[in-house]
Formats: sequence, C-alpha cells, structure tokens
Amino acid sequence: MCIRDSTIAAIATFPSKSALGIIKISGRKAIPAVSKIFKAARLKNIKDAKTFTIHYGWIIEKEKGKRIKDKGQVIDEVLVSVMKGPNSYTREDVAEISSHGGTVVLNKILSMLLNQGIRLALPGEFTYRALISGRIDLMQAESILGIVEAKTEDSLGIASSQLTGKVSLRLRDLREKLK
Repeated sequence: MCIRDSTIAAIATFPSKSALGIIKISGRKAIPAVSKIFKAARLKNIKDAKTFTIHYGWIIEKEKGKRIKDKGQVIDEVLVSVMKGPNSYTREDVAEISSHGGTVVLNKILSMLLNQGIRLALPGEFTYRALISGRIDLMQAESILGIVEAKTEDSLGIASSQLTGKVSLRLRDLREKLK
C-alpha cells in the first residue's frame, strides 16, 4: 500500500492542559471518519459540508452497532473544519477537530479515529504529503520547520519568506541565468 493511500490523523497542537486542542485528519477517509463521531448542531451530515467551512457540534461515542443519530456519550463540544482536496494543505480531504485541550479528551478523540482504520501520522507527514502532491517545494517544506523552531523574530522572518516561495523563485531565476 502506498503511503498516500492511507488516511492519517494526529494531535496538531501541543498536548497539554489548555483551552484548545486540534486534531488534524488527512486523506480519502478523513471526512467520512469524522462523520461517524461528530453530531453537528445544524448540518445533517458533515460529509455534505462545503469546503472551507466550520461546523459546531459534539463528538459522540456511540455503542457498537448504533448510528450517530442514536444517543451516545458526549465526549466534547467541538468545532469541525472541512477542507476538501485539492484545495487543502495536503491537497487531500482534510478535517480538523477543535476541542478542549486536555490530553485525555484529545487522546480519546484520536483513539476514536484510529479505531476506524485511520493511522497515526508520522512526524512531518502532513508537510510531506503537501510536498509530494506539489503544493509546496522542498524549500517551503523546510521553512515550516524553521517557523516552528524560530527563536527570534529575525529567524521567523527568514523562514516565513521561504514559505512564501520567494527563496525558491530567486533560485529558479538564478538557475535560468546560469543556463
């Protein structure tokens, strides 16, 4: 199986006691998997959501064999963002669940997704998927790590200029001149 054939999920925020935590899911099964655990307040089914929309509702743990409409245990009150490929970070369907930030709740929601056959993302795998899909180039992929690890505003400025593609464009121009 190709690495891109799988759907991946990970806690995207630092797992600690905090007000908010985000779980990111990317791949063909991202939105269908979320639809199995998310009950929206207004939308009938998250699979029908338009791209670049956010939906309020609850993560529900239901008993085996029951549908999401049936009563279940409320795990958390959440917002779910829907970004359909190819217009997402990875160019795949992406969903992000914004929940409260405790480690227990984040791990519970992640576990519910993993129990559906979604696998835990490797470190940097979302960016790797953006790279191999052609959404970003290698310089931009490296800049993301630079942004995350920036310790000064100067280092942040350098990394963010790489992210915009300015460095890659300059290198392409130089390459053309050398030819």
